[in-house]
Amino acid sequence: MKIVPVVIFTSFICINFLSGQTNKFSITARTNFLQTQAYQTTYQYQSNFASPLNSQQWLEQLVNVSVTNKREYEPKLGFEVFGLFTIRISNKIALRTGLGLNYTSLNIMGGAIDSEFDVIRQDTVPAREFTSSCNVYENSISDLGEIKRGVDLSIFNLIVPIGLQYQFINNKINLEIGAVLQTPLISNAKSEAFRIEREESPNGNKCTFVKIKRNDGSGNSLQNSQIGGMVNVHYSILNNIRLELGVRQMFSSQFVKEEWQTFPITRDLLRPLILSIGINYGFEKSN
Repeated sequence: MKIVPVVIFTSFICINFLSGQTNKFSITARTNFLQTQAYQTTYQYQSNFASPLNSQQWLEQLVNVSVTNKREYEPKLGFEVFGLFTIRISNKIALRTGLGLNYTSLNIMGGAIDSEFDVIRQDTVPAREFTSSCNVYENSISDLGEIKRGVDLSIFNLIVPIGLQYQFINNKINLEIGAVLQTPLISNAKSEAFRIEREESPNGNKCTFVKIKRNDGSGNSLQNSQIGGMVNVHYSILNNIRLELGVRQMFSSQFVKEEWQTFPITRDLLRPLILSIGINYGFEKSN
């Protein structure tokens, strides 16, 4: 699916360029500022708990658990570069489209912030034999040092913008309104955690805390495409150099939400508001 926007864009530009309607090519470089977003979701599930009452009996409970989970997206600076074609429709109106590469990075934090337990039923049961899976610990979790919380996510997106421009004040100021379609090309999600490694010995299981670093470049959690709306203002500094200020709102989420993802622990609610500032350099088409 990622090749579809490229095919549409290339065909569109080739037809217009060959027909002589495309009269300007330009390059735009922008810095993006993403809005911080946070979501809270409550979900419920049932679980069994058991605890010893005495040496002969345990108390077993079926409990309804309600958990409130919070997920926060803390963006870092992003940037993007475009190659753009301007197609003149009239003296005041032009169509601008092109192809761009966008880089976005953010830190994702999440976890339970509240929980409630409601006992549905409880019974006494015969005492169970409890055996520890670890008889000896070779180290402690504090020996691992600081474990970075959250997920650091970086994404390179391919973007196809298309917008209508209207000229004000002798082409000094342009207002552009349009849409963008983007699709992820490369992504990487970095996180840290720990695990317990067990080793059997004559004196019981020896356990060691081990720090692990994860790098996921599969992109499986990302949507194949996103659509959004944009508004840009262009101010002409020199004849072929313009200052661009923009606002972009994505309408669809950056992340996949599958039907089986009933717990809100997946990254599935990112529709950011993006502010941008950049420079556009134009190459006038020679006659």
